[in-house]
Amino acid sequence: MSLGGVAAGAGGNCAPAAQLGGSVRPLNFTVRSRLKKALYVAVAVLALIGALTLLTPLLVPLSKGCYTQRLSAVTSPSGRAVGTLELAQCKGDQPAGILVWVAFPPDRTQHLVMQAPPQSTDVRLTWQNDRSLIVTYPETVHPETKWSRSVPGVTVEFHPFSVYSQN
Repeated sequence: MSLGGVAAGAGGNCAPAAQLGGSVRPLNFTVRSRLKKALYVAVAVLALIGALTLLTPLLVPLSKGCYTQRLSAVTSPSGRAVGTLELAQCKGDQPAGILVWVAFPPDRTQHLVMQAPPQSTDVRLTWQNDRSLIVTYPETVHPETKWSRSVPGVTVEFHPFSVYSQN
């Protein structure tokens, strides 16, 4: 008679069922599933560390007594989205940088699309249509725009202009 993978013989002696021709569930199955779970946890932890590494430079300055001042806000033609230009200021009211955000009211989530040095206040936002925001800035400014593709349903284009052109 087999009881849970162990065969009970006469006199109370027990032997593994595999030795007596029974079947045993392979330990290999359990090890694989545990390794798979460990791998998922490791990938999740690495993703979290990567996300925090990318966001820390943005969050840390604004968390140390910094605040933002809205310079302008431009609404898309249908009112579906809003582009906002802000000046981040920190201790002693020294400008920390220029930020351009896109939001979809009434949702309060804002998507950062550009960060530039504080000297670059001549930034202009224009909606070409509901799905295309154009950000114009002086060609002498070298903004960080790596987040521009993170806005769902909106394409953000960056156009530097010459500060020496005659308008």
